[in-house]
Amino acid sequence: MGGRAWTTLLLVIVLSGCGGGPMVWRESSLNQLSVGMSKDEVLRLYPSQYTDSSGTRRDVEGMQIRSARTGDGRLLEVGEVRLNTGTSNVPYWFLFEKGRLIQWGRSRDWQAVAKRYHIDFNAAPGAPR
Repeated sequence: MGGRAWTTLLLVIVLSGCGGGPMVWRESSLNQLSVGMSKDEVLRLYPSQYTDSSGTRRDVEGMQIRSARTGDGRLLEVGEVRLNTGTSNVPYWFLFEKGRLIQWGRSRDWQAVAKRYHIDFNAAPGAPR
């Protein structure tokens, strides 16, 4: 295969990874979180759009919030966002009580959290368990 064919093949491979839906936030963004942050502060970290350095607005998967009920009737809110680890996109969940962040982690670890807080919560359709 000639140099031009290799260049074309490489270009096709690189471009095939682009444009397949909205981008996702990086997992390193978790370094900006701390227990006790307000829900609004956390939501500002994971909006559904951002403006890049050229001023272009871009779509990105933002955090989705759902309500959950504890065994004793308290209302909690659970945020969900997929974060890019560098090799894959992994769902993370964020637990809010009285508008404040109390815990976050990967959704696969959520069964322990649900037991700890006695949450009756169903994952979003299609979310890994």
